[in-house]
Amino acid sequence: MNEFELLREKIKKTSDSFGGKIKEINSYTNHPHIIGRWREYIIKDFIRQYLPERFSVSSGIICKDESNYSPQIDILIYESKKYKPLKEFDEIVIVRPESAVFAIEVKSKLYEKEFYKAINDSKKIREIRKDCSICCKYGLVCFGGGRLKTIKKYIKNYIGSSIHCPEEIHCFSENENY
Repeated sequence: MNEFELLREKIKKTSDSFGGKIKEINSYTNHPHIIGRWREYIIKDFIRQYLPERFSVSSGIICKDESNYSPQIDILIYESKKYKPLKEFDEIVIVRPESAVFAIEVKSKLYEKEFYKAINDSKKIREIRKDCSICCKYGLVCFGGGRLKTIKKYIKNYIGSSIHCPEEIHCFSENENY
């Protein structure tokens, strides 16, 4: 197997693993909030396996000052060794703009309304961090509700503000992963 085939196999195994874990929680409950939190947990757990020690992963917000803060971020990767969170409780943090490196929005289903909300949230995060020397990436993970063709249409419809589109979009569904 060449490197590309090995990478494809790793992605397939990871996707299958996510699918198995999601089916597991679905066998216990159909409560949307619990299922959503479980999906966030699965992704956080996966990220922690590969994250260098100087970074942490949690949920939370980015706060510049009392009147300038981000929307709630499902998965927030931040530099925790250099910048201590402003506030930390349970699995939620409030961090300075300069410590945030990646914000991920997790959706159980990705429809047009949620896609455009994610873009607007991405804009707000970029505005808060505009004075920082390191760029904060923004990603979107969904577990259904949108096919690749549909998501491409959403992006095309929003092309006037394409600089605010997520840098990464990953979708997992029973029929296709992209």
